[in-house]
Amino acid sequence: MELDFEKTCFSCLKQDVYPVKSQEQTMEVRIPEGMPEVGRVIGSWGQCILRGKEWQGGRIGITGGVMARVLYLPVGGDQLQSMEAWIPFQEKWELADRQGEGRIRVRCLLKALDARMLSGRKIGLRAALESFVEAFEPSQFCEYAPKELPEDVQLLRREYPMLLPKEAGEKSFSLDEDMEAGSAQRLLYCTVEPKITRQQVVGDKLSVIGVLKCHFLFDLGDNQLQPRDGEIEFSQLAELEQEYEQEAEASVTFAVTSLETDLQEGRVRIKCGLIGQYVVWDRQALEMVEDAFSPVRMVEMKEEAVQLPAILDTAEQSLKTESVLNIPCGEVVDTNMLAEHPVVHQRGDMADLEARGSVQVLYRDLAGELQSSNGRWSTQLQIPTDATVNMIGELTAGQVCRTDCDEDRLVVTTQVDLRTRSIAGGGMNRITGLELGESEPADPARPSLIMCRKGDQSLWDLAKRNGSTVESIKRANHLKDEPAEDRILLIPVS
Repeated sequence: MELDFEKTCFSCLKQDVYPVKSQEQTMEVRIPEGMPEVGRVIGSWGQCILRGKEWQGGRIGITGGVMARVLYLPVGGDQLQSMEAWIPFQEKWELADRQGEGRIRVRCLLKALDARMLSGRKIGLRAALESFVEAFEPSQFCEYAPKELPEDVQLLRREYPMLLPKEAGEKSFSLDEDMEAGSAQRLLYCTVEPKITRQQVVGDKLSVIGVLKCHFLFDLGDNQLQPRDGEIEFSQLAELEQEYEQEAEASVTFAVTSLETDLQEGRVRIKCGLIGQYVVWDRQALEMVEDAFSPVRMVEMKEEAVQLPAILDTAEQSLKTESVLNIPCGEVVDTNMLAEHPVVHQRGDMADLEARGSVQVLYRDLAGELQSSNGRWSTQLQIPTDATVNMIGELTAGQVCRTDCDEDRLVVTTQVDLRTRSIAGGGMNRITGLELGESEPADPARPSLIMCRKGDQSLWDLAKRNGSTVESIKRANHLKDEPAEDRILLIPVS
């Protein structure tokens, strides 16, 4: 006798996380006409810009570039020069067995930017970047439940509360703001970083509140340099495809798509394009039939492996790190922090998360000469996990907290904010149908059993092994839940 299960499907997204890709881009930049020849390169600073992304058939691609600023001193002069350059990049991912299209969420990070003098009219630039991408494709998840079940057939049903990806999208917008620049005569470089302070799903709307953290280095004249920080607040609403309950959550990642600055009469105007890439996760209880048996007949199960695109847990951590630079430092002028994507190494029931990056320091040496140097930072975090879970680490913010310098070394203290996501990784089996044999009459002479529960044996295990049922064992022993280990149990048998 074949017992088919009824199939009920609902829409969700299939999520794929692809390996971080690293690349280096090098280029030679000529000094623009009207600028003096290079005598000595001080250093270079940059901003990563995402220009575009596409999903075509079995391939994902992104394009962008690094807006670089190079500071140098001219031949025979002490007037600091700032030169702009654009370093383009592109990256591609081949999608195995995927021909559809969906949404891409990408984050590009600038790992390092170096500049060196090639000649009096030419500078060599090297940019190291990392790109991390997630793909979300429309899909369906189906549940199976029996229509009519004979009384003797026992099912092991389990309910899993899951946070499933339901919707992905993006919203582009721009900020245009004037900020105080004091007595600055020139803007030498500028970097920006969007930071989310609040994100919330309200019905069919996604509300995002955040700030654009801006960092400037100004030239006040007479070799006086002044760093300055500012913030531009923003709030955005995105229309969602459906209405959600209060338990729904959003995950938003921002990317900078354009950046322009203009210094005029003591104020700096900043125009910045941003794209918010969001995923809405909704809580849903999924019930699965994981095992079946009958005490009076043979039962053959139709099974299938299932992979759940679900978030099991999220956590946030703030860690402080130190970078030690063995340089003779007289005065720190400015500091900048660069980060790489966190790396997760899973080993059994533990995950080692490593975050790392570098700091760029602009300083004056003991003779008062302007210099720059880079130092590395890294931090590790151990997180208990499950072998069937995939863990993803994400750097949400980073900042320089403190600098201490003396004649022999410079110590830069930084803080990194990390978010971890535990995603269902290992597949599980579920029952989609049963093949039932003929019922056999019970043996009235067969006695009940008295057994001691050992180890992690469940009532289900005891019932299946001994031809009983969970309910009859509970009734016979006046149980509501699983018994304690070493409990003596009466096992009624059919």
